[in-house]
Amino acid sequence: MRWRTFIAGFGILLILTLYIILILNISDLLPSNLFVETVFYVVVGIAWIPIVVRLMGWAQRDNS
Repeated sequence: MRWRTFIAGFGILLILTLYIILILNISDLLPSNLFVETVFYVVVGIAWIPIVVRLMGWAQRDNS
């Protein structure tokens, strides 16, 4: 169903925008330490992937 693809695309953009805003606000609270910042950005840089994969899987369901 094409509507699922449209909704998922819009949802991904919305989720990532809100996620980025949240991460930027949280990053202001971090201590100015290279190790802490590196670990934080590596973790949050990977954390969004499962959410988007699930949404993409939902969009592809019953598309045959």
